[in-house]
Amino acid sequence: MNILIKKGVLALAFLFFILPTVSALNKVCPTNDVESGTEFDIFVNHDGAAQVGYATSSWIWTSGSSHTFTITAPPSTGPTPYAVGADLDGNSQPDVTSSCTVNVVASTNQPPAVTFSATPAQASTGQTITLTVSATDDHGLTSLKAVYGGQE
Repeated sequence: MNILIKKGVLALAFLFFILPTVSALNKVCPTNDVESGTEFDIFVNHDGAAQVGYATSSWIWTSGSSHTFTITAPPSTGPTPYAVGADLDGNSQPDVTSSCTVNVVASTNQPPAVTFSATPAQASTGQTITLTVSATDDHGLTSLKAVYGGQE
């Protein structure tokens, strides 16, 4: 009887070392509010995972043990949960899961402000007028393009 118990314990110990161990799923979620329609990142890591991913309406996976997912915040506001998971056996199904809750707030994005100025303000026929166009935007301005009468 003692031999059977020892064999059973040995068999359990053997299985413990063969089967993948499930450790904590590491994730980094935004801690600040996220504006609706803007992008934010969720980092997912699980050493030994075949894939890591997050769920919206369906799971989105990436190969490897870790990945940073760039996600666009939904138009609805309030606490928004995102499930994150690790696929240990490569079947595109989560074997280990956790969640991130992101607080989505209404966008404060304002339209760009554009100003025009002409020098001189009044001119005679044939006199050169300099037109200055400038713009500002609360989320940063990436380019400015002027189109005159359909010509760029």
